[in-house]
Amino acid sequence: MTVSIHKVAVIGLGRVGLPFAVSLHEAGFQIVGIDTNEAWIARLAQGGDFPFHEPGFDTLPEISDSWTVRNGLGDGADVDAVIVTVGTPLDSNLTPNLGPIKRVIDSLHADLARGTLLIFRSTLGLGVTRALSKYLVRTGACKDGEPLIAYCPERLAEGKARVEIATLPQIISAANDTSYALCEQIFSRSAPRLHRVSFRQAELIKLLCNTSRYMNFAVSNWVHEFVLDQGIDPHTLLEIANDGYPRPIPDRPGFTAGTCLRKDYGLLVQDRVLGDFAIAAWRVNERQPLSLLDTAKRHVDLTDKTVAILGVGFKKDVDDIRDSLALKLAELLLPESEHVIYQDPYLVDQSIELGLTPLNGVPMEQVRDKADVIFIGANHSEYEDLGQQIRDWPQDRRRVIIDIWNVTGFKQTVTILEPQT
Repeated sequence: MTVSIHKVAVIGLGRVGLPFAVSLHEAGFQIVGIDTNEAWIARLAQGGDFPFHEPGFDTLPEISDSWTVRNGLGDGADVDAVIVTVGTPLDSNLTPNLGPIKRVIDSLHADLARGTLLIFRSTLGLGVTRALSKYLVRTGACKDGEPLIAYCPERLAEGKARVEIATLPQIISAANDTSYALCEQIFSRSAPRLHRVSFRQAELIKLLCNTSRYMNFAVSNWVHEFVLDQGIDPHTLLEIANDGYPRPIPDRPGFTAGTCLRKDYGLLVQDRVLGDFAIAAWRVNERQPLSLLDTAKRHVDLTDKTVAILGVGFKKDVDDIRDSLALKLAELLLPESEHVIYQDPYLVDQSIELGLTPLNGVPMEQVRDKADVIFIGANHSEYEDLGQQIRDWPQDRRRVIIDIWNVTGFKQTVTILEPQT
């Protein structure tokens, strides 16, 4: 008979693991949250405000018998399931580095041997789940020779975790019926539907969801860059080309990065010629900061100018700067410009270390008073009236606005506002 799931450990309390752990706690499970960063654990143990911006998650649960956080599972945890949200990094050859996952499994050996269910939630490369299942059997990390392992990938958009945990169907690939039945107990409390698939199907679904989205963005970015290189403004041209046309040209360019979109294509395409298309998409998306810098330099000498980047999160309405292309732009600008600053409503006045030079956050008033050149780095909702704000600023200097997103509503990538005399 399948045991009942009451107590769950979540390993990795970052932007994937922490919201999910809180959701499981709210669904009635006892939660043991685990992270190796002791400073982070100390912060979570304090409770209070949620430690990063994720709408719908405002406060942390208080430490209690049903919610604990620690830096290791340890003895006496007596959990029924362990959910691992530790990622799979790529090595220099774009192949998955399974070292972090292996260390997690080895640390759980005794628990897995007693029959604890092991669930992986983060991205895994093709064939990895099967290899992990075989590793459990080979090392004796399973009860009665039956591995209790499943891959249940998360497909949430950062900033939408609260809504999507409750609305997205859950993909479940399990080693056997017992593993699936245990997963069903966990995910049926939140997901509207469950889809049981094979290990390979689950891996493909997770990788293709991110990689195809990444390639779609690359098409828009390629179109934008190509038109811009012709000396034509892309936003104006595409608006006219697509007006009333039933087969529109992709016209939503912007900085496309983040830890998942940047990495998952590599897990999908390793050692496969079919991956050339995805690698080309990566090249297009990654060169957008350089393309915009070159565009700006055609209109203004940056040497003695103050340059501001508005929005440095890797995507709209998040405070996550990991793999942000806005910061890649900043790194390119620092050797070119006298003074580079940024403004972001989610990172108020913070200093970001970039190599030898920190990038300092400033209030919008300082951008208004000091900036000669403005790049829009992220299309935050707070910038919806940015175009009108800029037009209302004192026209005491020549300003060059570089806006790949058309956040300003100026309907052109490059807008030059001359001083009023």
